[in-house]
Amino acid sequence: HYRRQLYSFFTSAGRGFEAFFTVNGTLVIATCGKKEYKSVSVPGHSFTDGFWHCVDIVHSSSRRPLIQSQLLVYIDSVMVLVTTALTFPSLSEPFTLCRVGSAGYRTNSCPSTLQDSNTAQNQSLFYFNLPFKLSSGSSASDVHTIPSDSQDREWGVPVSLQGQLSSVCMFHDSLQPVHIKAMFDAGPNDLTLFSNEHYDNGQTNLSSAVIPPDVNNRILFYYHAKACRDFSVTDMSPKYCNDGRLTGHKCVTWDIKDVINCIGGIQLLLPLLELQVIHDECSHGSSPTSLTPSMSDTGDWLVMPTPAEKEFLAEYNIVAVFFHIIRKMIRGSSVNQEQMMRSQSIAIISALLTKVPGSLIDVHVLAAIQLCVDDLKENQLPTANFLVQTIQQHLLFNFSIWSQSSFSVRIGHIQYLSTFIKDDFVQCRKIYGCQYLLDVIRTYYSSNSGLSCDDGRTIRMSLLGLVKFYASESIHADEVAALIGFLASVEDNTLLSECMDVLLSLLEPPHIPDSLATGLADANIQDVVYSKLASHLSDNVVKWKALKIIQHLKKSESIHVKVKQSLKLSSQNLSGLTMMMDLSTIDVKTVEA
Repeated sequence: HYRRQLYSFFTSAGRGFEAFFTVNGTLVIATCGKKEYKSVSVPGHSFTDGFWHCVDIVHSSSRRPLIQSQLLVYIDSVMVLVTTALTFPSLSEPFTLCRVGSAGYRTNSCPSTLQDSNTAQNQSLFYFNLPFKLSSGSSASDVHTIPSDSQDREWGVPVSLQGQLSSVCMFHDSLQPVHIKAMFDAGPNDLTLFSNEHYDNGQTNLSSAVIPPDVNNRILFYYHAKACRDFSVTDMSPKYCNDGRLTGHKCVTWDIKDVINCIGGIQLLLPLLELQVIHDECSHGSSPTSLTPSMSDTGDWLVMPTPAEKEFLAEYNIVAVFFHIIRKMIRGSSVNQEQMMRSQSIAIISALLTKVPGSLIDVHVLAAIQLCVDDLKENQLPTANFLVQTIQQHLLFNFSIWSQSSFSVRIGHIQYLSTFIKDDFVQCRKIYGCQYLLDVIRTYYSSNSGLSCDDGRTIRMSLLGLVKFYASESIHADEVAALIGFLASVEDNTLLSECMDVLLSLLEPPHIPDSLATGLADANIQDVVYSKLASHLSDNVVKWKALKIIQHLKKSESIHVKVKQSLKLSSQNLSGLTMMMDLSTIDVKTVEA
């Protein structure tokens, strides 16, 4: 039976303030007067969740008649409690006992009656405790009032916080919500948070620029865990006059992003993905493993996953978790980013992903890679831009990885690539332009790619939509050559028809791009079109669309008259073309065209 002290400030007469945590992690704020010990709990907030929190407790006294004192509690800059029932104690003496996170034995009872925690806990087994009657001034249901010498029996013996403190500051005047929000946004890691040097000559840094300068006039002390040495805590407030004494333990932790460099660097994580590949190769076609909730037998003990682990493991597979680990390691670390580039880790990861079963290349993997790219763009480190380009080359634009996944993942992947292309149009057009996208269609998404007809057509039209996006922006000669080369080399009628649809949509009068029409005519597209007409492999749909392309070019005003003449067939050429065509398969629509 104990209470874990957050702070305690008492005078020699035993009057003052106290805040502590109960065994179940509930925060309790108390004031101790001459006869009464009043406390109020903060409901609905437990601090045993394993996360860091910012706690602000504001006591305001009744400085004017008919105005009540007030208590406000903020957790992570959000007000969670406001009450006027906890009266401000009458203080006529200075504080003689000030403790933060330490067990301070300061009550109105005689010091000789105070014993250590073990003795007090043993005696409490034989102590018969009658309930105390609330005083007439404590009618509020949220305030618990007891005699000022019985708080140890009611709430337990005070012990140390048994937790971790990063920074602590105290003010002699109440703060407004805007001040508390500003300190929360600035974060706990600024040692000069209230230093006047940030406001000299109107210069402020990023973290303390939001702290109003008038807060400096109210601060009594500012302690930080990083400003401790030899059991002494330096006051980091502008006054520098209230140094403290450290009676606890100073815990020094190292960021895992830095520690991993002591054992070989970030490339040591690559075997995590390699082990998955080896396991799948050894399983000989059995179902791929993923992170699923399971039980593990370790000797006489059966280890059960916690509910949080079950939720996490059920949502992500091993590949997605691997990318989240990589993301954490490289975020904000220029050393790890440089190691990723020098060791060619992204290229190695890409090679391993091509061997991973397609069932593990899911939407979570795509989201994890997207988060990696977003973090790199936000950090603005010198190595981040090059690393983003490397991820694009080996992971995002490597269709040998994504062609193994399901249809929904492939569509989401192409949609994500479209955002890259629109954000960095010039660079993507140079590296991943029309030729690259047409090669992807021919290699991975032909009519015999294993997808259904509708799914395959949807993916091809998405990629051709990117080709159209490139071509609609002043098409280049090499892009025209890529389109003509695709039409000349492909014999699949489905691919030819879909590619011709893109050309027809671009050549639709009256808004025919001059660069496209001129480029097609200069590249002698009529040779390719007439060869498709004469080919026995082309169906009537392809032949009709080929003739429509010639018609649109002949209507273009940007093409010279001499060039238009070359698009027409002479009587000898026309007779030769009709002799090569299988007239029995030509429909009326093709003849009319």
